[in-house]
Amino acid sequence: MVLLLFSLLIPLAVSRINECPGNRCSGSINLQASVPAAVKPGQHIDVSASLDGGCECGATYSGPSISADNGACQTSRSGTYASGYCSANNVPGGIFRICASGSIQGPPCYQGDIPGSTGPLSKCSSGAYIVSVPDFSASANPTALPKQGSVTITANGLSAIDDSYGSLSVIANFNGNSYTLAKTGAGSFSSTINYDMRNKPAGTMQITVTATKTYSGVSDSKSKSISVTLQGSPPSISVDAPNEVKRGDTITVTIEEEDGDSVTATLNIGDKSYSLNKGSNSVTIDLPKGEYTASVQASDVDGEASKSFSIKVRGSPPSVTIDAPNEMKRGDSFTVTVEEEDGDSVTGSVAIGDKTFSIGKGSNSITIPADLRAGSYTILATARDEDGESEAKASFTLVNEEPEVSVSVDKTEAKVGETITVTVEASDDSPGLNVRTIIGDKEFSGTGSFEYTPSKEGTLTIKVVATDMDGVTVTKEVSVEVTPGGGGSSGGGGSGGGSSGGSSSGGGSSGGSGGSGGSSGSSGGSSSSSNSSSSGMSANSTKGTNMSASGTKPSASNTSEVKIEVHPPEPYVGDEVTVKVFSPYKGMLVLINPEKREVANTGLTILKYVVDKEGVWVAKYYYKDGKPREVSFTVKARPPVETVEKTANITNTMNKLGSSSELEVLELPCEVAARNEFSIPWYLLPITMLFAALAIRRLKL
Repeated sequence: MVLLLFSLLIPLAVSRINECPGNRCSGSINLQASVPAAVKPGQHIDVSASLDGGCECGATYSGPSISADNGACQTSRSGTYASGYCSANNVPGGIFRICASGSIQGPPCYQGDIPGSTGPLSKCSSGAYIVSVPDFSASANPTALPKQGSVTITANGLSAIDDSYGSLSVIANFNGNSYTLAKTGAGSFSSTINYDMRNKPAGTMQITVTATKTYSGVSDSKSKSISVTLQGSPPSISVDAPNEVKRGDTITVTIEEEDGDSVTATLNIGDKSYSLNKGSNSVTIDLPKGEYTASVQASDVDGEASKSFSIKVRGSPPSVTIDAPNEMKRGDSFTVTVEEEDGDSVTGSVAIGDKTFSIGKGSNSITIPADLRAGSYTILATARDEDGESEAKASFTLVNEEPEVSVSVDKTEAKVGETITVTVEASDDSPGLNVRTIIGDKEFSGTGSFEYTPSKEGTLTIKVVATDMDGVTVTKEVSVEVTPGGGGSSGGGGSGGGSSGGSSSGGGSSGGSGGSGGSSGSSGGSSSSSNSSSSGMSANSTKGTNMSASGTKPSASNTSEVKIEVHPPEPYVGDEVTVKVFSPYKGMLVLINPEKREVANTGLTILKYVVDKEGVWVAKYYYKDGKPREVSFTVKARPPVETVEKTANITNTMNKLGSSSELEVLELPCEVAARNEFSIPWYLLPITMLFAALAIRRLKL
């Protein structure tokens, strides 16, 4: 009888071992904080947090507490709810993030039971970039500046914000202009600026360097000032004049200005006043006999200079004057006038460079010859009579008119093997115009019509280069689009073109067949994508030419196509995704997350990346023509791990605390010492024990 009772109690004891003791607790942190993508130091962000959940046999709540990375928070708490604000510290380039933390603890449900706890609970907001410009240094080299030259402006110490977030610009304001400094290293920017400050007075001036960081609509700027000195001096005067001159003689007054500033200068002799230019000035004396004191005054933005000298005028030769503009073109005229007060016969000449023209008394018109090269010239006019000789000088610039060129073609589109007629016309104001026409691999001289037959498809550039006697070159270009000839170049090796298109259709003899093969390949790619979708792929759409995310390797016969594969085709958050590109062209493979941000790129054909966000991801491949080919795939949330069956008491408690979507269930681990399962029926146990007892009794007997 005792053995029978013992055999009945054994299953109940074994079943009791399966029960897991402990006060089960579950909970979650609810954080409310609208953190933008970018913040400035001191910017307040309102925040609130609550600690939700409980335990089966009562609970104690710790928190919630609110803190901030690279920031400070001012909050107050009431029960399981806390609120206030957080603000970012001045950490240029840092990430500001708000986090809430807490926990729930429960006492043992009965003596000897295990206390319950959720463990640490936390939740953080998204990170915000701290937009702030750090203190930096700026310098200029040299700091003593001539009126014309260059200066190198440098800014250092910006490495904290020289990153991939937004934009960083460093601009120098100098001489009334703004210059963007170029990046020379991490946080370093420098540029050499050519300047022209002629006609500005010498003295101290400032260069301002401003660094501006902008990200997600938030900007911050900081400026540094650099002092430099602009150097300069007033003009100098020298006079080349004899003690005695005749009427009509010339003297030379030279005005020198080393800084390049504009100069105002005059020569005063008797009742005559002459305007002088910078450089050498030839002045003709037109005064009655007598002794005179002359004075020269010259000034610029940096000051004034003066010089006096004495001169005696004797009898006068003829006078010469030149009326010529400062700039002339070939064919223009100017006037040289010769006057002689005594009635003597006069002979004279005008020299321009190596050209000489005869002049007489009165007004003389001189025409600029066509074969005179462009440049700066001095006109020297000379007249003489029995009393002596006089001359006049004038400076002018001969302006070259660039050649006029026109080029036209009889067609803008042609096929390989089709003749193109090019017509070239050109003219110039000087003789000896050199005209060259380059068409493909041929060159033609002169003007007229030229014929050319292209031998390959593509853009044919026709260039006409005209160079005049002064070396001025004018270039005109037109282009003709050359397509495959014979209609078969896109097919399988037909006349007049290549065979790349026809490889998809098995070597078609025409361009049409090749196109059909390409279309068939594209259709096949679409079919593969469709089958993948029907078997469970969520968003593996493709754009571009024959791309697939189904994992099928492109066929060898379609080497001119570009394909992209994604493995696995249906990844979960946390999976490592492999993106492969099959392309005959070198390019750049880029991975873009659901927030439209580029997270990875490579110049190789394989890219591996652990996907960390749900949503549609895009892999793009940039190559050859700059137009990307792309494929998209969907990353799903990883399904929850299957939980053990809950007891009726836990279910009732969970219903009281809230729905499972509101609470985070914490399973307490427990080791199951035994299971109420056997490989033989349990009722055989007492029978076995009974036979064992009888066997022992028999042995004793």
